[in-house]
Amino acid sequence: MFMLMHRYYKGSALVFSLVVLSFLLMSAVSLATISAIARKSSLSSKSSNIAFQSADSILERMLQKIYTTPGDPDPYPTISNLATSLSSSCSGSTISGSTTDGTYTAKFYDINDTVVTCNDTNWHDAVRKVKFQSLYGTNNRAIEINITPTCHQVEYGGVTYPASTFVTGIVPHCWMTEDLNYDTASGDLWNPEDVTVVTNPVTGGSGHAFPEQRLYTWDTAMKGDSATAVTPRKQGICPPNWFIPFPSDFDDLGNSTDKPIPPALPQSQKNNLKSTLWSAWYPYTFNATDPNLNKDKSLFKAFPAGSADASGTMVADTRGKYAYYWTSDAGVNATVATLQYNNSGLSSSTIDKSTYRSVRCIKY
Repeated sequence: MFMLMHRYYKGSALVFSLVVLSFLLMSAVSLATISAIARKSSLSSKSSNIAFQSADSILERMLQKIYTTPGDPDPYPTISNLATSLSSSCSGSTISGSTTDGTYTAKFYDINDTVVTCNDTNWHDAVRKVKFQSLYGTNNRAIEINITPTCHQVEYGGVTYPASTFVTGIVPHCWMTEDLNYDTASGDLWNPEDVTVVTNPVTGGSGHAFPEQRLYTWDTAMKGDSATAVTPRKQGICPPNWFIPFPSDFDDLGNSTDKPIPPALPQSQKNNLKSTLWSAWYPYTFNATDPNLNKDKSLFKAFPAGSADASGTMVADTRGKYAYYWTSDAGVNATVATLQYNNSGLSSSTIDKSTYRSVRCIKY
């Protein structure tokens, strides 16, 4: 009996030892597996971080060049030139390059989410977004960033138009600071410059009574197109990548918080777009001694070109007093934004499309 019990306990001890050893083996295998996974994850995370840092570094250099105002000559007339400056290449619509940490690609998109090609000479005005990808090992990091359009003068139809950024809240809008004077050959009305020199009795400044100005019918301004919910922005007769404004764009302009005004003026004066009117009584001058005497405080230069009826006959007593601007909003009639000599605010109304008004272009 004793021998049987002894053998039983010896067998139990052996089984118990095997069970313990099995648990220890499984624990060791599990720890090794966890360690391998952790190491793999750590390496993957490191590679991912390297890919991201590489993308961020190249993208930062690229953005510095994108936001370079085109000079004369333009250092980057096309995206291909931009790619070359980054020691990269551009084919079709894709920039490809490499760094010590891997490779990358970049594509540029316009306001309608259409790719901008490598040889597009209007890319400075067209680009609104960059999609960037960086590859390190098997790790691919993608970055997408919106591009604020550069605001600079534009040459169109043989005329150079200056431009300035007006900020509403934190949203910048790039406006031409002169009315469009584009010869469409038909559908526009040209008023020559009045060379009579007039002296402002308040400021003592002098200037021509009226500059050369051109008015358009709404259909001419829009090139027969119209804004829709799907395609709200319309170029019309504006330069490439510039658009006929919405009524809300003029509202934003009236509420601009960051007009380029030298020297700084109170907000109440910044918002007074009436002060941009230029006419026989208020020539466009700047009085450095007393800024409050200036009549163009925002640099918008709203020359009051007046209006003409459908026959092309100028409406009496409007030129020099009223600036009417077509917007892309229209039904039977079209919406115009109005600045006038005897009203400190910006107003709007609907007008017969066949009449003649001014055009001012905006870039989003």
